[in-house]
Order: sequence, then structure tokens, then C-alpha cells
Amino acid sequence: MKNFTDKKKITGSTGYNRRLAQWLVQCSADTFVVNQTLVLRINICGENRHLRQARNRCASAQKTVTPKNSMTNEYEILQLEWDHRIVQDQSGNKKKLTRGMDYDKTWVKLGEGFAKRDNEITFFDEKKFSKLYNIIDFETFELIQSHNVTTNYFKDKNNVYVDSNMNKDLIILEDANPNDFEILILKMAILLQQISTIGMALKIPFRLADAVIFEGGIYQKVGNQVFFSFVNKLDCDADTFEIVDKREHHKTVFKDKNHIYHKEKILEGTNPKTFHFIENCINDELRPYYYNCDIHYYAKDDQYAYFVDSVNSIKIIKTKDVDGFDFKVVDSRGIAFDKNYEYHRGIRKRI
Repeated sequence: MKNFTDKKKITGSTGYNRRLAQWLVQCSADTFVVNQTLVLRINICGENRHLRQARNRCASAQKTVTPKNSMTNEYEILQLEWDHRIVQDQSGNKKKLTRGMDYDKTWVKLGEGFAKRDNEITFFDEKKFSKLYNIIDFETFELIQSHNVTTNYFKDKNNVYVDSNMNKDLIILEDANPNDFEILILKMAILLQQISTIGMALKIPFRLADAVIFEGGIYQKVGNQVFFSFVNKLDCDADTFEIVDKREHHKTVFKDKNHIYHKEKILEGTNPKTFHFIENCINDELRPYYYNCDIHYYAKDDQYAYFVDSVNSIKIIKTKDVDGFDFKVVDSRGIAFDKNYEYHRGIRKRI
């Protein structure tokens, strides 16, 4: 027979269990699968440090989990979670006690694993953002929006803050007004972060209301000036600037009357009048699936052929058979070819 005391206050620290660990690992895996093309190819967005740290803590906690039959005053603790406990009283009745409501009353859940208590901010049970504790107003500090825990926007009565895996610590968005700050295009910001080296706390040099945003969103035009990633000025003819082919998945290849552009760079030596993606490659209805078909393409003009890696770069192929240069799929690999060579990812091999 278990002994229960008459005291009703529950004491003891919180902990993790296997369920939380599985959730974190699954979340990390889902994030990786969704973003694997970009993560693997651009080497900018590494593994989310929050999930990695939380997973490590969970793994450690699994080794030292409090026994299910541990006793604490009136209740028997059956299960410990980071934000609640499952307990059982002496009559066998089970109950869920929520942190911040039933115990640890100073603890306030912010969302996405973040919480605050006693002038401290935590991610699950790890202390966070301590370098800015002398600046943060804890009473009004809140989470505005989160994207897969890789980018988090917070605010208090004085400042707007960004926590991103692009930055080591929480940073303050200079000149941002917390009273009217609004996230308009978070998904676009994540896309830009993945295909360029732009940070997450750069001030846009124009009003969004004044901008024309081109297909794909990575180019913007304000008056006679075209921008790449909202902050990089592009030296181009704004009146004739347009996308080369809307079927290119990431829409990073554009042209004007003088040049072909890939991201913020001019592709020298190309002819914008004749430059085009090879139809057998770009047209999903004409060819079967091939590996990396969302970012790897072939194109040509009247002088050269090109291997297009939408995320990274464009490689010139100086083929002597431009007219015969074409594309096919072999064993789920995209292969370009001319009369003398085959090209896989832009690397030639004699036929």
C-alpha cells in the first residue's frame, strides 16, 4: 500500500520523457525532409540548433528519467513532461497538472517550446538569450511568430527581436516599432535565406507598397531600380527585366535586353535574345522525373550551352554542337548530350 501525506503542494523539478524526445526527433526529421534540397546544396542552413540541443537534452533525460512510482506529497507522479505532469491520487484517480496554472505559477508559456519565468527565458528547460536580459522587458516579452523553430520573432514594449539559426544569439531589429511591427512574408524571408547569403535582420531600403515583386519573389523593382533579395541593387535595365522561363522552379534566372542574370550576378557572354531552357528538360510533361529536377536544368543560346543549378550557379558548356545539344533522362539521371559528349551535372563524358 502506497503512503500519501496530507500536504497538497507538489514539489520537484520537471523532466523529459520518451514521448517528447520522439516528437523532437520527428520534427527535426520532417524539417530536414522538407528542406533537404536546399540544406544539402547551399550549405547555409545547417541543422536547427534549437532542435539539436533539445534532442540532446531529451536523450540525456531518457537515461535519468524519474521512476514512474516516485512519490511527492499527496500525489504519485506517473509522467513528467516539460510543461505538465500526469499524477495519481491515493484513490487511483489520474489528473493532469499544467505548469503555470497548477504549479510553478510564475512560469508563462510563450509557444514553440519557449517560456519565461522569474526574469528568465527558456527553450524547454534550457536558459536562452541571457546576454540580453538587461535589455528585455520580461513582463511584455512575447513570441510573435515562428517558422519551424529555425526563425523566431519576439517583441516586448521596447524592441523587436529575431532568433535565427543564421545568428548565434538573439538580435534586436534596429528601428523596428513593436507597436506596429508585422511579419508580412516570413516564408519569403526563409526562401531568401536559403538561396542567398542575406541575413534575417536587414532593413529594406524601400517601402514594400512601392515595390513590384517579380515571379518567385527574389527580385523586386522600385521605380527604375531592381533589387535582389530586397537589399542588393542590380545593375540592369529595369524596363526590360523579366524572368527567362516561369517553369524554372526557384525562378532565379532573369534577363533584360543586354544580359542574363542569376541571382545578383550577370552571366557574361550570354545572348539574352536566344538564351532559353532546353524544352526536353524544363517541360515536365515531356520527360520523366530525374534526380534534382527542381533545381538542375540545361539551357543554351546561339553560342554556348549551360548547366543551370538554380540555387548555386550557372556553368558554361563550350560545346561545338550547340544546335544538336539536347537533354534526356537515363535511370532517373538528367543527362544532356551533343554529338560527342554526355553531360551529367555539367561534367562531360565522351560518348
